[in-house]
Amino acid sequence: MSNAIPNLLLIGGAHVDRQARLLAPHLPQTSNPVTVSEDVGGGCFNAGRAAKRFGLHVAMLSARGGDAAGALVEAAISAAGIVDHSSVHLDRATPSYTSILEPSGELVTAIADMDLYETAIERSFKRAPVQRAAELADALLIDANLSGTGLKSVVTDLAFDKPVYAMAISASKVGRFSALLPQIACLFMNRFEAAALTGLSAQSEMRNLAAALQNMGLRRAVISDGKNPAMFLDGGEVFTLAPPPANSVDVTGAGDGLAGTMVASLLLGKSFKQAAELSMAAASLTVSRQGASPAINATEIEALTSSHQWNQE
Repeated sequence: MSNAIPNLLLIGGAHVDRQARLLAPHLPQTSNPVTVSEDVGGGCFNAGRAAKRFGLHVAMLSARGGDAAGALVEAAISAAGIVDHSSVHLDRATPSYTSILEPSGELVTAIADMDLYETAIERSFKRAPVQRAAELADALLIDANLSGTGLKSVVTDLAFDKPVYAMAISASKVGRFSALLPQIACLFMNRFEAAALTGLSAQSEMRNLAAALQNMGLRRAVISDGKNPAMFLDGGEVFTLAPPPANSVDVTGAGDGLAGTMVASLLLGKSFKQAAELSMAAASLTVSRQGASPAINATEIEALTSSHQWNQE
């Protein structure tokens, strides 16, 4: 393995995250008291911040509006030490994601206003700085906030035969990867997204979901299931790992942190199993703290990985 620091190019979401935390268990069809907070998140951006913990060079292509929210996103990308190639659209609003959480931190529901991503990101692919960033990258990490044509263009035109890792983002968008699965280096998703992609029930056995994904041409995948064991597909091998115990404070961004940690670990030469363990440790630390990308460092993740008794099944 070369001593050179890996370069990772992110293409996808970087937007405002608004979070409403219920003060009591959720009651449907009535007013519920909450506390509201606002931060900057997004699947790819959160994953990129996780990868930065391991010292990678990270660049990002997203799209935002010329509004106050866009200024917050720009400042957050800069503060994270990520090179920003995003486009700014003065006549559009910056995308946003709003989640409602139970007092325990578990997700009740979420709403997403992501229309800008559908066309704006793809239009930037031919810009010289973006082309150069793709040439320098050792791998790309994309999310399904892009349109289906945009995702295909990344894989077939922009990646230059580099590995392309992918994040499902939601059950409604994961189908955009259907025709690209044989070309994806690893797809990160949860149980519901895997079910939507395969057409199986969300209550299916995790191994059945993994088998269906393999039959669709996917070589590697991670299917998370909240605090339950996650399923890992690595070629012909399928195994589960239970996350280290965690006091759940905020589940937002746990899957993103898992994806970013695993991609970084693989680029740094870790085996798939080693990367899986590190990623599960990162997810546990993420949910134990407030925010989509809390202040966790690689040393903490590695220490938890080393101290936890892993039971692979």
